[in-house]
Amino acid sequence: MEDIKKEIEHYEQAHYEIMTLAEDEVDFRIFRVMTQKMKETLGNKAIEHRDRILEETYKYCTDTTSSVLKTYIEMKAAIEHDPINEKELIASKDFNTKAP
Repeated sequence: MEDIKKEIEHYEQAHYEIMTLAEDEVDFRIFRVMTQKMKETLGNKAIEHRDRILEETYKYCTDTTSSVLKTYIEMKAAIEHDPINEKELIASKDFNTKAP
């Protein structure tokens, strides 16, 4: 989790630095350097990377939560079910010992 936070902060800092440290336009005696379009492109790429990390983190969290909920519902159903014969009783005991 700490690595994800560091990466997000890295891209946010990169965006900030790109947009604030570079000049939009610099005039020299012989030529003019125009960097506004490049700044916007690089800044947008940094934001895209940050957003992609956030989206994938959200997807991982929701998938994991769904998986845990599904396992919980299955375990609850298995635990609440009263065995009606010896085979189900043995299966229930095995399930209880192997359950995560």
